Amino acid sequence: MAQVFREPDGLAIDPDLPALESLMPANSTAKEKMDFVLRLLRQAAQQRRESKGRPFYSIRKVARHFSLPPTTVTRLYAQLKTEGVLGSIWGSKTIIEPAELDNDIRLKAVVGLPVSLDRFSICAGYRRFFWLMQRTLWKHRFGSQLIFHENGFAESPKFTDALLDYKADVIVWLMPCSSMSNTIARLNDRGIRSITITDGMPINGEPGYYVSRHNALMEGLSAWKISGIRSVLITQENQGLSTATQRMLHTVLSDIGIRSTTCDLDFLVSNRSSQRSARLQRGVIFTSAQSILQLVYQNVGALSNVVQQNRVMCLEGAVDLPIDINLSGSLDTIEFDWRTIARRVISDLVAKRGAIVVHEQAIFNGKWQPGNPILKLQ
Repeated sequence: MAQVFREPDGLAIDPDLPALESLMPANSTAKEKMDFVLRLLRQAAQQRRESKGRPFYSIRKVARHFSLPPTTVTRLYAQLKTEGVLGSIWGSKTIIEPAELDNDIRLKAVVGLPVSLDRFSICAGYRRFFWLMQRTLWKHRFGSQLIFHENGFAESPKFTDALLDYKADVIVWLMPCSSMSNTIARLNDRGIRSITITDGMPINGEPGYYVSRHNALMEGLSAWKISGIRSVLITQENQGLSTATQRMLHTVLSDIGIRSTTCDLDFLVSNRSSQRSARLQRGVIFTSAQSILQLVYQNVGALSNVVQQNRVMCLEGAVDLPIDINLSGSLDTIEFDWRTIARRVISDLVAKRGAIVVHEQAIFNGKWQPGNPILKLQ
């Protein structure tokens, strides 16, 4: 093991590093002196580069040796850091950057990932998609940037400007609402193309990426009817859910033979029937995870009552609540294989070398998950 000793300033120095020598010509100007020290430090660092970073001379040691102000040496170190020769680690220590940093590690492109903050905070599947996207993109040498938005900001021209500031080459939108079409069009006008993964089914074989809840709803609601469900309440808060998906939900209920009625959250709060017969015959469908959160904020006990008195389903999958409440019962959900979706989108992006015009139709079907534990609490 190499011997290590410490300078008075506390920085560990490897004795194998070459000693600093004052070899400057006499009568050198201040600029010539700085250029000389810079060349000497650069040479010392480059000669001792290894596979891992190693300590380098402290600024104070160099300043003392060459009788230079510490601020001057700081500027020299800044230049070497800009060149990629030196780096810094926690504790203000200077290191010689590893040799691997000289490798040509170029990103193929930067992918922007707009994220709804509301859905990201409470939808487990939504979060998983972006985690998988970032992880898989990096494996294929694509950079990625999560760009959070809330309260309708994604629909404004300012959000377009924000996306442009991130210098993204491609934007991937997960289930954007129809009102974001203007934002996508503005980006396209600036040369930034978009990949959209929507929950509205294609018309006339239109290419693109689609997530479909149709088969999962048919399976789940058919099981509901067999279990005795005769009517369903559908919440009106449809944040993020496409109009096409809402129509499909009503169509499936009609085809199966279950009556459906839309209701607001106030109705769920006020309707506290505890009759067992009501629970056996009625279901409640939350079209968005945000609806569940709003219900909890509106009345903490209301969600417990709804779950205990009805069969309940959330179309946006498993939900996390940011508050600790005591719930019992179960929740039916519609889940997607987000790993498969992320891999398909990135595989096409890689295969087409960034030419992201989608010429094929990819439909990802959701799966009905009955009786999940009543919400994953945090």
